[in-house]
Amino acid sequence: IDNVVITANASSVSPSITSSLTASANVGTAFNYATIASGTPTSYAAAGLPSGLSINTSTGVISGTPTTVGSGNVTLSATNATGTDIKTLVITVGQGTQAITFGALAPITYGATSFSLNGTSSSGLTLSYSSSNTAVATISGNSVTIVGAGSTSITASQSGDANYFAAADVSQTLTVNKASQIISFPSLSSKLVSDPAFTLSASSTSPLA
Repeated sequence: IDNVVITANASSVSPSITSSLTASANVGTAFNYATIASGTPTSYAAAGLPSGLSINTSTGVISGTPTTVGSGNVTLSATNATGTDIKTLVITVGQGTQAITFGALAPITYGATSFSLNGTSSSGLTLSYSSSNTAVATISGNSVTIVGAGSTSITASQSGDANYFAAADVSQTLTVNKASQIISFPSLSSKLVSDPAFTLSASSTSPLA
C-alpha cells in the first residue's frame, strides 16, 4: 500500500490565543499590543478597549494612545472558518508624564505694558506661573505686570491631575531695565542781585522729583 500523506488545512483548526493576557500602558504614550494566536485567524476583534485604543481586525494589533487612567477587561477574539477563540485581556493604563515648554524671556524696559506668558505642557493642561521678586514683576494668570527695574525668576508649573503626573518646573529670568528720562529746563533770564527769589521750573519725563 502506498504511503498516504494527509495535509491538514491550517483553517481546519480553531484559533487559540497564546499572547500574554495582561498589558500595561500610560496616558499620552503610544501603545502597541500584538495578538498572537495559532490556527491562522482571519479576523480579530476587541470589545471594551480603553479610550484612545483600537484594534486592527486583520492583524490583531491593538494600538493608539490612551487618554484615561484605569484598568479594564477587554474581550479579545480571534476567528477563522473553523471557529473563534475568546480570551479576556486586562489592560492597565497608568498616569502619563508631561513636560513643560517655556522659552527664554526677552529683556524689557520699566514702563512697558503688561504682557502674556505663553508656555505649554505636552499634556495640554494649563500652566501656572510665579515670580520670585514681586518688586520687579507680578503675575495674574499668565499676565505679567512690570513693577520695577531689576530681575526676577519666572517659574512655569503644572501640578498634574488624575491622568498626568506633575511636570518638572521650568524657570526663566526676566530682566527689567531702567527707563531713560529727559529733563526739560528752560534757559534763565538775567537777574539783578536785588531781585527777589524766584522759582525754577524744570521737569522730567519720569515721575521723579
